[in-house]
Amino acid sequence: MINKQIIQFNYTQTSANYQLYLPMDVEEMIPLDDSVRLHYLLCERMDYRELLQATSPKGRKPAVDPVILFKVITYAASQKIYSSRGIEKTCHRDINFRWLLQGYATPDHATISRFKQKYLTDTVMEQLFFQ
Repeated sequence: MINKQIIQFNYTQTSANYQLYLPMDVEEMIPLDDSVRLHYLLCERMDYRELLQATSPKGRKPAVDPVILFKVITYAASQKIYSSRGIEKTCHRDINFRWLLQGYATPDHATISRFKQKYLTDTVMEQLFFQ
């Protein structure tokens, strides 16, 4: 009888013993003079009454706060990222966008697109950019 033993290599083990350090705070990874901080400070001074009136308090809670989603979309535009799929992809990968999301999950491209079409109307955008 032939002994057929299956030998499986463990790919998860490494030969080097090292400790992987992950920063616990994203705040430390973004320099103080980064453009995302300026964008955040400018957006914090804005009055969002028009935007918040456009969103309905009825129904389920939105996946991302409308004010934070506005900040993400406008920062993406400042970085020359205009498509909703591009914004979603960048939110997954870029630490600046993760910092702007403030712990919210990355919005889906459909959520971003729906938000742009439904809530960022001409009157809301004109009022926000006038500030």
